[in-house]
Amino acid sequence: MIAFGTIVEKGIKQLVEQFFNHVLLNHNEGQLMYKIDMWYTVKTLLDRGKSLRCISQELGISRKTVTKIRDEIKKGNIQPPETKKGGILDDCSDFILSLCEKQLTSVLIHRKLVQEKGLKVSYPTVLRFVNSIKQSEVYVPVEVPPAEEAQVDFGYLGEFYKDGKK
Repeated sequence: MIAFGTIVEKGIKQLVEQFFNHVLLNHNEGQLMYKIDMWYTVKTLLDRGKSLRCISQELGISRKTVTKIRDEIKKGNIQPPETKKGGILDDCSDFILSLCEKQLTSVLIHRKLVQEKGLKVSYPTVLRFVNSIKQSEVYVPVEVPPAEEAQVDFGYLGEFYKDGKK
């Protein structure tokens, strides 16, 4: 029979191993940021009565970092502060708008960004940016009483044959 303490210890080790791989280092402004699962891991370990030193050793992070996370959790901020990542195309938005006004396609806009501006940007990124700034076209259905108006689409369907005759 396995003691309850052993199960808890194995659970903590699995929890630590599972979430340790999800650490995200954000070097913007010299800050060290962790994903939300790291915050929940620290909270879980604190709730289980682990010391700051033990948590920092198990997770491989600084004791000061554990203290900062603990203090934020006590304040009620369970989620880490979100950092807004600036888009690669934000600096070129005026250039892209001018190209959109000229009715250029996203493919041509992507080519111009790569060739003229020297940006290393993927086509799907350009497509998402262009779609976000373009105004969507509005279609208003025409409401008329039956038989008052007819609509015809012109086109060529080919020749019709009935019983072998045209």
